[in-house]
Amino acid sequence: RAPVHPSPTSGAAARSCSCLAPAAAQLASKARAAQGGAPAAGEGASVAALSRARAAHAPAVPQHPAWRGRANMSDTQRIYEDWQARRGGIVRALTQDAAKFVDECDPRADNLCLYGNSDGSWVVGLPAQEVPPELPEPVVGINFARDGMARDDWLTLVAVHSDVWLLSVAFYWGSKLTTQEREKLFKLVNKHPTVREIVTGSKNEEGGKAIGKKRKLAAAPAPTSKAAKPNPDARLMRMEDITQDLKGKEAELFWPDDDTWYRCEMTSINTRNKTAKVLYTTGETEELSLVELLQDNHIALIV
Repeated sequence: RAPVHPSPTSGAAARSCSCLAPAAAQLASKARAAQGGAPAAGEGASVAALSRARAAHAPAVPQHPAWRGRANMSDTQRIYEDWQARRGGIVRALTQDAAKFVDECDPRADNLCLYGNSDGSWVVGLPAQEVPPELPEPVVGINFARDGMARDDWLTLVAVHSDVWLLSVAFYWGSKLTTQEREKLFKLVNKHPTVREIVTGSKNEEGGKAIGKKRKLAAAPAPTSKAAKPNPDARLMRMEDITQDLKGKEAELFWPDDDTWYRCEMTSINTRNKTAKVLYTTGETEELSLVELLQDNHIALIV
């Protein structure tokens, strides 16, 4: 199986070809045997050599991850509970267990997938061998892009694909439900934030804002800290500015309700969730989503 999105800089395409070669040779050998022909000269040796070379460089991964769900998912509540459990495992993999998850997504391995299990656990493993598979498959080859992207961006990408997979499994089971039951299932699922929203920190598990998008304070900072225009020495922040180097730097935040820019200092930075804790000149503090501020052009760095 070829990777869906091989990283051009990681040599994934070359690895995929070498991994597919033994399988292709074996299929050709079986076809000739079925037709009464003899194996091609050196065919067995080449397959064995390629397999040994692959085994020497690729880390061991589960061949058959225990991801299959319950049988006879015939009612809305059971499907919803299965979806909740699988989602919980994936959320944990991409947040609390992120370090372990990253380690297991070795780019030297074959096409790997992230599976959420119906018992609430998660596993990184190879795709199912059955064709067609018992259940819809998650995206394959997530490990190839691990080292070719910023870590936070890569985790977010995996989260987006995981959201798609979770819905596909739920509505695979839901294909036998009635129209009203499928609508009920969607409403149950849709009341939860997506995995992407959890991973990026834009929402918490209760579905509300995990952090303020400014204006969380009961009142605006003191008038001495505000200005109708940003400081002439300030420039709009860019996504690449979100590093630990921001800690201790001064910035200005735009409050659209007041049509005013307020001076603040960034006291802590979370580069994974792209959030910052800011201290206003009045001594008030607030935790903000830098992504939302950047999208609205409502934050400027003092340079």
